[in-house]
Amino acid sequence: MYPAIQEILFVESRKCYIEHYYRTAQYNWNYSIYAERSPVISLRSIETVLSVADIYHKVYLILEEEV
Repeated sequence: MYPAIQEILFVESRKCYIEHYYRTAQYNWNYSIYAERSPVISLRSIETVLSVADIYHKVYLILEEEV
């Protein structure tokens, strides 16, 4: 049996916006959206936690007024 993808992160490069898709025990996909720097993302499949602020560290983000 081949390993299956358990989680996917889509990270927007110009604004603070992350989609976290994760597979449930019933093999359905759920997702969470993170649009602020304060939350943390728990990646259960690799037993780690990432902060949104760390993901965007040293990244220039476009402010809403600039769009």
